[in-house]
Amino acid sequence: PESAPDAAEVEQKVAAALAGYEEMADWTSNDEPLVACGSPDEPIMAAELSPLPCITVVGEHLVALTPQLKRQKVDKEQVQWLPAVLDSMVEATMQKVVQIKKLSPSGV
Repeated sequence: PESAPDAAEVEQKVAAALAGYEEMADWTSNDEPLVACGSPDEPIMAAELSPLPCITVVGEHLVALTPQLKRQKVDKEQVQWLPAVLDSMVEATMQKVVQIKKLSPSGV
């Protein structure tokens, strides 16, 4: 059987996926407020935005854990490694987010 994922290894993968995240042009490329496709007076909803590809990669790392969770469901081993792995993913992501130096008024 496949071994439980290592939190440090997962954190490294997430950090690699987010390399340069804090300096992406997306954060300052639009100083105008975003509007929905209709009226300029109607602000865009967060649900209408698409995630950056690097964030999608982080989500794919989470989805990749699913088979291991299914295999270990019977003996509840995931309780031992899952919190550490999730904490590592969040930590790696937040380290990049807090390094964003400039953010446009619209946040994108």
